[in-house]
Amino acid sequence: MEKQKLLDKLIEHFEAEWRHFLKSAQVHHEMATHEENVAEDEYDKRRLEASYLAEGHVKQAKEAQLTLAALKRLEPGSFEDEPIAVGALVELASKAERRFYFLGPRGGGAKVEVDGVSVTLITPNAPLGRALSGKTVGEEIILGGHAPATYEIVNVT
Repeated sequence: MEKQKLLDKLIEHFEAEWRHFLKSAQVHHEMATHEENVAEDEYDKRRLEASYLAEGHVKQAKEAQLTLAALKRLEPGSFEDEPIAVGALVELASKAERRFYFLGPRGGGAKVEVDGVSVTLITPNAPLGRALSGKTVGEEIILGGHAPATYEIVNVT
């Protein structure tokens, strides 16, 4: 998998997320400030709830914007024969499956599909990010809570 293609997909994902949260914040702001949206009684909290939603979506839009900026600055360097660090695309394999993770600077949990392969964005602060950081091809890690599985790091680019 070409790493630049992955970065492009992640950037596309967070641009869409940013636009979505900005639009949603605007809609909820309009609901909170619309002159016809007055409380019918003391228990009617529509305006207040709409303002809270607008504020939350503004925060999510800002987070998406920060993630976008960090991803756009990231150079898709090579990690062959290098320890895993931010910017690495990691392929893990167990007896039952293969998983792909991209260790990024922000935006953990996002998933994108590239060339029919699902890739999950993780950060160095996440438990999996901490477990992978500094490791190299051929090393093993254990994933899972109640039913742990051993995965081998089979490829790092």
